[in-house]
Amino acid sequence: MSQGIGVVGLYVRDQDEAIEFYVDKLGFRVHTDARNGDYRWLTVQHPGQPSFQLGLFAPQAPLLDAATVQMMRELVAKQFQNFNPCANVRDVYTDMSDQRANSGLWEVGSRLSVIRFKQV
Repeated sequence: MSQGIGVVGLYVRDQDEAIEFYVDKLGFRVHTDARNGDYRWLTVQHPGQPSFQLGLFAPQAPLLDAATVQMMRELVAKQFQNFNPCANVRDVYTDMSDQRANSGLWEVGSRLSVIRFKQV
């Protein structure tokens, strides 16, 4: 029997754009892409972690009511407002690590080196 976390879900604005990013840019592969009416269950896997799936889900019915769908779409749209792509994330991490000791305004979290700014 397999133990551990098998699927972690993320809400995404557009599932096709999410496939393009995770598969074409990060090297994941589509594990499951199943539709039931308007609902779409989409998961991807990294080749190095075949027992783990990342769910790429659009906020939609039937799992959420209309008001919650609208609220979740607005939240998903806002999640990357302060995201600044860079050519070399290691250089950015090093530069910001040097600044962190003095400012305390940001944190680095996750193995993908996602930078999250704290509100001050």
